[in-house]
Order: sequence, then C-alpha cells, then structure tokens
Amino acid sequence: MKILVTGATGFIGSRIVKRLLTNHHTVIGSGRSHDDLSHDNYSFHKANLSSQENCKEIVKDVDIIIHCAGKAGVWGKTETYITANVIGTKNLIEACSSTQRFINISSPSIYFKFEDQFLLKENQLPGTFSNAYAETKYKAEKIVEQANKDGRVKTISLRPRGVVGVGDKNWLPRIIALREQNKLVQPGNGENVVDFTSIENLLDAIEICFETPEKNLGRAYNITNGAPERLWDIIDYSLKAVDLD
Repeated sequence: MKILVTGATGFIGSRIVKRLLTNHHTVIGSGRSHDDLSHDNYSFHKANLSSQENCKEIVKDVDIIIHCAGKAGVWGKTETYITANVIGTKNLIEACSSTQRFINISSPSIYFKFEDQFLLKENQLPGTFSNAYAETKYKAEKIVEQANKDGRVKTISLRPRGVVGVGDKNWLPRIIALREQNKLVQPGNGENVVDFTSIENLLDAIEICFETPEKNLGRAYNITNGAPERLWDIIDYSLKAVDLD
C-alpha cells in the first residue's frame, strides 16, 4: 500500500514510517522540518497543512493517511493551536476521497480536568477543556468523525496515553534533563498511578486500523498498555537504565 504519514519527523510519525518501510509499504512523509531518512520506498514533502494546495498534493494517490501532525503542549496562542490542529486536519480531510482511510492520532489530554480519573471511557469528557491543545484536538476529532458520517473518507481516531519507547523526544529526555540538573522532585508519596503506551503497541494499533471492519470506524478509541503503573517506579527504572539513579 501507499501510505502518507503527516508529522513524519516527530516521535510517533518517525517510528510509524520506519515500521511501514520494514513491512514493505511505499511511504510518503510530510512535515515542517527536513527529514534525512533515505529509503527506496520513501519520499518526504515539506508541507504546511494550513495550505489546501499542499494537502491536495500530499494525499494524491495514497491509500491510507496517518495524521500525526499538530501542535502539542499547553503554552502558546490559541490561534496557533487552531491553525495546526483544526484547520490543518480540516484541509487534509477535505483533500481526501472516499476510497481512502484516515487514521487520526488524537490525544487523551481532552480528558484532563485537574483531578484523578481512572478507567475512563471514550465518552467521559470534561464539561470544559483545560487548554487550547485539548480543545483543538477534540475539535479535530469531530471533523474526522463527521467526514466518516458524510462518506467523504473512512476514518478513525486514536487517543494514545503517555507514549514511550525508542525515539521518545519528550517524556524521558525531560526526566533525564531534570535529574542531571538536580531539579527532579517527587511530590507526595510516589504512589500515583499512570497509564503508559509502548510505542510498539501504538504502532500495532495503527496497523490494525488498516484492515479493521467499517463498523469499527467513525469513532475514537483510547489506547494504553492496559497495565497502570506507579509513575515513580517507572521514573526510577528509567534513570537506572541510563546510570542516573
């Protein structure tokens, strides 16, 4: 198959590109920064998803779109999040055809509401969103869901919680930096429990979406390892692995 991966230079995007190439797919990557990956079955397009023309160009003749691009974090102007997460998704969806399948990588940040939450179901949304990132990712989900209802393109959204593994550019590097600066502080008794998602498990889930029956499409799914763990046990284990215990 010919597959487009947006956000191909990010953690999840770069890992799915490598998995797809290993599995003998033809892959097109897109992103705002340059990609040095060289492979006979891979091409990269520097694309701005706020441009409708860019979106039409990169989705042409592909079978599956894996949409990893977007603006994360909680700092920044609301307009920037809208452009990256809502308008970019809308433009990409509108460029698609009904013969394609669209896999949207969303975020469990939409659930956040400043309190402990356990065993969340996909419909357990907060009354208000905690920040622009959460709100715009949910709005992007609704655009994706509506496109499936309208028959524009077959879609599905995934909400992976705490993705970790080889290639992580966010979680573990920050923990290591704090430890090296002697700024890593454990609040409370260290018993707080979190869900993580191994990048390998997420890649498996994405590939399952290629062939999942249409009855499963048109909605969002939580993705985790299914084994909640104590956060500070994981932090301690990770630091020991890099000789920073």
